[in-house]
Amino acid sequence: MTGDTHDSRGTARPARTSPAHALLAALLAPIGAAWALRRAAAYRKSARPLAPAERAALAPCFPASLLDSARVAEVRRINDPAGLALLRRVAGPGVLDLSLVAGLALPGVVVIATDHAPEWSPDAPTPSPSHLALLFHECVHLAQWRALGAVGFARAYVRGFLAAGRSYRDNPLEAQAFDLTARFTRGERPDVWTHIAAYRSVRTRRPCA
Repeated sequence: MTGDTHDSRGTARPARTSPAHALLAALLAPIGAAWALRRAAAYRKSARPLAPAERAALAPCFPASLLDSARVAEVRRINDPAGLALLRRVAGPGVLDLSLVAGLALPGVVVIATDHAPEWSPDAPTPSPSHLALLFHECVHLAQWRALGAVGFARAYVRGFLAAGRSYRDNPLEAQAFDLTARFTRGERPDVWTHIAAYRSVRTRRPCA
């Protein structure tokens, strides 16, 4: 079931879901989207633009308009919402505990948890490879949020999670981010927006650069 969700070139394929999964995703998507938008607005108040060195490294792979608007918030640890804790009891261990992750992408904002993320200062002349890999992965999610819209992303994420047998890494949107990040760390410069636009449920135009 999970083998058909993505290919080796970073192009995610829509998850194959049952009617029950589709209904559950439709019900949860507006709730998840509303939470994500609220949290993004809160984090954005103390967030910074991409540092010049970060932007230069990411520029070959992302639309300029996305990098212009992206913000990075740094916190010690990301708060795990009560709803996710309840969902873990119901759905099992595949639901991530956000307090343990190094990064999180919300609409327009990358949140980096300094307790878990690679150390790097925006004032440093060169980002570390591990920092860039984390930032690249989360910026792929920023592009997915933009392409799908808040409710569309939330719906696709929930459907993908359920269709992948409640596997975080086999969720098509995560698989795409991991695949493209692996290519980036190998020295390739994939056009992220092209891969996201190839996702069959996306109906969007490339943002103006």
